[in-house]
Amino acid sequence: MLTREQAVERANEHLRSQGSLVVALPERATRNGRFGVWIVGYRDAALPGEPLDGGGLVVTDAGDVHDLSSAPGSLDDLMVALDLWPGVEPSEVWPREGEDLAEAIDLAAWVEARRREREC
Repeated sequence: MLTREQAVERANEHLRSQGSLVVALPERATRNGRFGVWIVGYRDAALPGEPLDGGGLVVTDAGDVHDLSSAPGSLDDLMVALDLWPGVEPSEVWPREGEDLAEAIDLAAWVEARRREREC
């Protein structure tokens, strides 16, 4: 597992390789326990107090860096594309109180559809 500092270092290498003037900051790096990745925010070095529009970066434990949109569901979509989705099988979620098998099957089908879309 990468440390916070390693994740920020990888994020900054990625930003520099793209010619970006923004910098990733350790205080804006959070470990996502669900997926086991770092979500790293960045700021414009010239205007450190100003918020930036957009998302952030995702750094995997392998050191790979991926751009993350700020759109709702973008982290889930990226994890499916990277095949890091924790996976849901109908037998794993059913029968839970308040859920039915149809909901579980719909979720599993959605995950598989997202994975296929990303492969194209």
